[in-house]
Amino acid sequence: MSLRHVLLGLLSENSGHGYGLRKQMVHRLGHFRNINEGQLYTQLAKMENEGLIEREVVVPDKGPARKLLHITSKGKQTFRDWLRSDQHENDGVLYDFMQGYSFFAKVNFFQHLGPEETRQKIRSQLSLMEERKKAYQEILSQMEQREADPFRTRILAFGLKEVEHRIEWLNELEGDLSRHPKEATQG
Repeated sequence: MSLRHVLLGLLSENSGHGYGLRKQMVHRLGHFRNINEGQLYTQLAKMENEGLIEREVVVPDKGPARKLLHITSKGKQTFRDWLRSDQHENDGVLYDFMQGYSFFAKVNFFQHLGPEETRQKIRSQLSLMEERKKAYQEILSQMEQREADPFRTRILAFGLKEVEHRIEWLNELEGDLSRHPKEATQG
């Protein structure tokens, strides 16, 4: 995923400042939750130098001056070109699905736990996923009630299905442990 193009997309919807853009990325696009301010501001400076965005200093009646960022016409065209292209759509077949669920890292080493410890870990994870499912269902219902953007609603619906799939997978994992306790965990 391209940080520069996501920033252009956000700025095409509303002008903003660095902190606000970072908050939007974390809220709307969890993929960027680990971006640090140095990366963000370095990218914004490059984009400004390339004429994709421009900075306006706004001096309010109270408080410090703020640097408001706007997308330029060149930035809008660059964003649209990227959006229409197939760039950043296919990362190939890597085990990238593991990145979205850090619990997999521990599952890889469950053979070092006893069956009961493993069962407790699985049940704890099931509980977390059930809580997440309820939260997603509530948010999705609210989005549908206020007729939120249908594309964003679909993204959340996908997230809900993914959580439901994780719950199914965890139940199967626990079933495997019950059927084959010695094979499932050999420590």
